[in-house]
Amino acid sequence: MEDRLRKATLAGLILLNVFDVVLHVAIDRAEPIRITGNTLIILAAAFSIFSTSISNGRRAVAVGLIGYIGLNAWFVLQSGIGPVGVGLIAITSAISGIYLLRARSD
Repeated sequence: MEDRLRKATLAGLILLNVFDVVLHVAIDRAEPIRITGNTLIILAAAFSIFSTSISNGRRAVAVGLIGYIGLNAWFVLQSGIGPVGVGLIAITSAISGIYLLRARSD
């Protein structure tokens, strides 16, 4: 994957998850489990952008995605979730998964 596209994809992932956190806070539904998941994926993507090793960056995103999915699954099992939440989780998971598949070929 071209470096600019890789970094743009990761930046988009960061922005999406920052938006998700801001949305939770704005509607007074700041759920710590989901925000922790968002934070994991934000940190993983930021690490990957600045990492000098693409394979280390890819591993960080993979670990962040596992944590993100695990925390969100835990939240959904405890509390349920609405369609916007499902959409944001699906988009984050899809972008992360596509990034990992495309970065694997580099």
